[in-house]
Amino acid sequence: MATALLFIAMLIITLMRVVLPRGARIHGHPLRTVALSFRERVLFQRVNLYAIGFVLLLTAATGLVSTGWELLVVVTASGILLLPVRLVLTTEGVATNNVVFRPWEEFLGFTAERRRIRLHARAGTRDLVLPLLPARQGEALAVIQHFLRPSGHPASCVIPVEQPTGGPGARFRALWNRLPRKRLLVGSALVLLLSGAVLFASGGTALARCPEGK
Repeated sequence: MATALLFIAMLIITLMRVVLPRGARIHGHPLRTVALSFRERVLFQRVNLYAIGFVLLLTAATGLVSTGWELLVVVTASGILLLPVRLVLTTEGVATNNVVFRPWEEFLGFTAERRRIRLHARAGTRDLVLPLLPARQGEALAVIQHFLRPSGHPASCVIPVEQPTGGPGARFRALWNRLPRKRLLVGSALVLLLSGAVLFASGGTALARCPEGK
């Protein structure tokens, strides 16, 4: 039961990346709407898919849930990937479906990368990543270039970090501060730890129910 609840929670989190009951309000006049392809939607959800796949692998190896449950999780996750994801570029900002809206004033520039466009945020806010493959980036860049300047590695977007002078601990903190996705890494680690704890608890419960000598 605990493993089933874990799967349900992970699927809800995955769904909330593309739709919310009361989502963000989109401001401004729409200039262009770019619908993500299936491959781009997979890139958009890759962290959630990795987490779900990892737990599925553990449950398949330990036999904690039935094959029917595993198939249901796979079908549900695949159904979420089929939901449309649209990037809406307006005169005031950019939105992803009704989940998030970010005004142009929050960004300093942009970088067109191999599988995404990264909008570099001002200090105190997070960058926004638009998962677009190179062949489709032109649609979005035609609008973005009217509001932001291209920047490979903008110095204004780099968070100043003091030079480490306090030994290995200070060096580790400096390296940690340079990670652009540390919150994402922490969240993934917590999901994996939670998965392991649930599986361990479920396994311990099953063992406790077995009579001695059987």
